Amino acid sequence: MRFMALGTVCLSLLSFGFGAVAADAPSPVSQVKVPPPISVYGSLPAVERLALSPSGQRLALFLNKGDQKVVVLRRLDGDKAVIKTVQLNDRVGGAQWADDEHLFVFTHRTLDTGTDRVREANFLYLINLKTGATTQVAPDADFYARLPELVVHKDGRLFGYFQGDRYLIREDLDSLAWTVLAKAGEDQGDFVLTPQGDISARMEFSDHGKKWKILKGLGDPTVLAQGEAEVGGGVVLGLGRTANTVLVAINENGALSDIREYDLSTGKASAPLVEGVEASPIHNASNRLLEGFNLDGFVEDVYFLDQALQSKWESVKAAFKGQKVRLASRDKANLKWIVWVSGPGDSGHYFLIDLGARQAIPLGARYPDIPSDQVGRFDWVDYKAKDGKALKALVTLPPGLTFDSVRSRPAIVLPHGGPQGRDYFGFDWWAQALASRGYVVIQPQFRGSGGYGQAFEREGWGQWGRLMQTDVSDALKAMVDKGWVDAGRVCIVGWSYGGYATMAGVTLQNGIYRCAAAGAGVYDLNAMLVWTRERTGKLSGTQRYWKTSMALKSESDPAGILVSPAKNAANVTVPVLLIHGRQDTTVPIEQSEEMASALRSAGKHVEYVVLENETHHIETGSLRIKMLEAMIGFVLKYNPPN
Repeated sequence: MRFMALGTVCLSLLSFGFGAVAADAPSPVSQVKVPPPISVYGSLPAVERLALSPSGQRLALFLNKGDQKVVVLRRLDGDKAVIKTVQLNDRVGGAQWADDEHLFVFTHRTLDTGTDRVREANFLYLINLKTGATTQVAPDADFYARLPELVVHKDGRLFGYFQGDRYLIREDLDSLAWTVLAKAGEDQGDFVLTPQGDISARMEFSDHGKKWKILKGLGDPTVLAQGEAEVGGGVVLGLGRTANTVLVAINENGALSDIREYDLSTGKASAPLVEGVEASPIHNASNRLLEGFNLDGFVEDVYFLDQALQSKWESVKAAFKGQKVRLASRDKANLKWIVWVSGPGDSGHYFLIDLGARQAIPLGARYPDIPSDQVGRFDWVDYKAKDGKALKALVTLPPGLTFDSVRSRPAIVLPHGGPQGRDYFGFDWWAQALASRGYVVIQPQFRGSGGYGQAFEREGWGQWGRLMQTDVSDALKAMVDKGWVDAGRVCIVGWSYGGYATMAGVTLQNGIYRCAAAGAGVYDLNAMLVWTRERTGKLSGTQRYWKTSMALKSESDPAGILVSPAKNAANVTVPVLLIHGRQDTTVPIEQSEEMASALRSAGKHVEYVVLENETHHIETGSLRIKMLEAMIGFVLKYNPPN
């Protein structure tokens, strides 16, 4: 990898004028080299979560050293010295500067409750560079800790505004004194704040979250919008393009749609601000007004409303031609940005973009031990499902191969989680680890995947083990038809919903895969409904989502048996590996225990690995390595690439 300072040459159709920053691209067919060990891919990124302070003169970054996490705060001006380092014992959820002297760090850990259940607990810490102290911040043990919604300078003091558990709370960041400013309605609530900390609008739920309404101000009874939904509902997203407007959208299990701007004076709503792609708003750090959108789906880009700012963004992307550029952080004045760049020949680097000086300064590599010639090529590939539905799959090739040269390779089908998850264009540690061992890796974006709009996600409702499943195998068929993959040398591997799809691929389907390695999957749909009801209540939004997604009328609905891998274990004809984290609070480990027991009772070959002290999200470096080594060792044994 080489890095060049950005020049001032004007690029075609771009007004800002960055020169190119190029990675050393591998030759079309390079000499095959010994790949890095699996542990290099399984390790957590060496550096991540970079954040600029409001002035752009200080930087926070998180280093992963084995299972240890260290936050480093350093200057970007003057001597560029390290100001402070703090070692963290928890999993990091995020970080946010309050000003150049205060950094919030959000963490979480899994706690033993003394029963047969564990629970996730969240913690918020404040690093004060003026005093050197690192303090745990929370008004009481039950408050759901999160990063501040707003930071305000008032009367010579600095205040943070927090939302959680229906409360709006203000904290003095020096004395750490808390004040409850407001409380929302029955279930949950949210508040839209002005730059001064005043409430422009509020949201309230009732009937266990099924009914929602958005009201003006704090005490004003004026209803701006309301509705009722079995899954999801309305959500306020902050101020609109003016201080007299707020953004309202429909949030369906994290998928935003129908984003509109409501006038606080008249209550009138605009037409949808974004159509044809899923999006989330970007707000200005100073005036809190709408500044643009993060666009999802296959677009996966940033769009600024201000054309001058958009031109700068287009120029930055053009400087990293052929790579995926993501905006990671920016200062308050929009003079400095941090971008995360990855793509062909690049496992991921962070750059500081100085828009005034027109320079790109490398800040660190996410996977420094993976050389550019060991990053396999990847691209979106179009295919059609058996019913004619147009879909895409992200296909990753073994290093050294091109889409013109690949022929009859062994393959791994790697369905994502969710099911409303999705795969992203860029370096994928799991896919690249498999590709490094000689496999073509196929990641189908089956109907029901998130990021491509509400309608596409809803197409997956009721399709567990049905169209969502055949969408996965249809992606494999398309790659076989192209001549890229040998149909007789394919295994399926997945985690979470991907674990379900993996086991459905060898129980509800047959004769497609040579082996199956599944992690943290739902294998008994009816039992999953019982578990979520016991944890969240029979009328909770979580329970309603699962029933809708699985299309089950009740916990005893016999339709669940038909598409539950654990109830169809007798159909398995290939070796199976199951992996699960002991502290999983998303899918209980009992799901894998039931699947393993059913396979053993049916006389099938099954291996079972338990990751002690690990959650659903595989966030511990040593355990992520253990998981990856187990899965890859398994597929190498039962589907050797040579």
